[in-house]
Amino acid sequence: MIAAAHEDEIQRPLSELRDQLIVALGIIGVVLAIGAWFQVTVGLRPLQHLRDQVAAIRKGTAHILSGTYPDEVSPLVQELNDVLELRDKSLDRARRRAGDLAHGLKTPLTVLRSIARDLRKEDLGQQANDIETQADAMFKHVER
Repeated sequence: MIAAAHEDEIQRPLSELRDQLIVALGIIGVVLAIGAWFQVTVGLRPLQHLRDQVAAIRKGTAHILSGTYPDEVSPLVQELNDVLELRDKSLDRARRRAGDLAHGLKTPLTVLRSIARDLRKEDLGQQANDIETQADAMFKHVER
């Protein structure tokens, strides 16, 4: 048995199916794109929060990173807080050392000024002026 049909009768349903597939796949593509955008936006929100916290530290309005972060970001936050704590300790240590150095230099500089006054009394004014000028210059640096 042989069956015959017009080509239109075969092509029309195929064409309709193709059109329906194009529309359906287009809708699926748009939905997937919106879903991907939403997932990336929500997924990166903790990093935006972290960025805001780092900016607050840079501005001086915060000292450490605070807030609740997902498990994937928490180790990074902890490491950054450890680095910030180390930086603060280093700054405190440097300030103490600078203060100790300034205090340690003030006494010898005061002695030099006293020697300059004694030299001036012994008519060694030029040497006294030279010593006093240098001592005054060093004192200005220490006082800063």
